[in-house]
Formats: sequence, C-alpha cells, structure tokens
Amino acid sequence: MDKILYSAIVLDDQSHDKLINHLDNIIPNDWKKYAHHMTIVFGKGLSDEWKKYLGMKIKLTAIEVGISEMTIAVKVKGFYSDNEIPHITVAVNINQGGKPFMSNKISDWKPINEITNIDLIDLYGFVKEIKSN
Repeated sequence: MDKILYSAIVLDDQSHDKLINHLDNIIPNDWKKYAHHMTIVFGKGLSDEWKKYLGMKIKLTAIEVGISEMTIAVKVKGFYSDNEIPHITVAVNINQGGKPFMSNKISDWKPINEITNIDLIDLYGFVKEIKSN
C-alpha cells in the first residue's frame, strides 16, 4: 500500500497559471516554479473530520506574498492547514539549495497589492491525499 506523503488542496491548472503570471516579475529566472498546492497536513492522510472534503473543489484567496533568499510563497485563506501560516510555495531557489518546505520559515510577508497591481488572487483546487509511488 502506498504511503500518504501529504494531504493538500492541489491547484487546478488555471489557478497555477494565474499565480505564476501575477508573480512572474518577482521570480528570478533561475528559480524553479511550483505553485502546486497548499498543504493541509504533512506526512499523513486527512483526519476523519476533514475526509469528507476529499475531492471537493475549494476556493483559496492569496492575501500576502512572502519572500526569502530561498523561496517565494503566497499566504492564503479559505481552508484549514496544520502549517502556522497557510501558504502555497510559488518558487524555490534550487541552485542555492532551496527546498519547498523552506516557505514555512518565511518571516517577511507583504500585502499582495504591494507586489502586484491587484489586492487578492482567487485560486481553486481540489482536496487530495498525495501518495508515494
């Protein structure tokens, strides 16, 4: 049986593209782009309380942008996350050893309208349990 790596709201293609397009001007060319999911829980499946949401389409709203030397992420609201700051990792400085989990350590967050010309970014994704292959 495959082990569940994490449970998340996985963005649909349109939301992925929207997030990358709105933040493309601040992503360095040599960084790897992700904009894939917001983690609900890491290292396990959903609890009984949250299992009822499996497969459901969920709206998340990106409200702030966080930038560090290793990662760029957006803070989101709209669904539960075990993370102290619910977020979606947008890009990672992989050439300098950056990893997506480093978004959890971002401390410099700014309202989206200080980075882009819009106030919020509405995103859509589906609740999934991501398993190892």
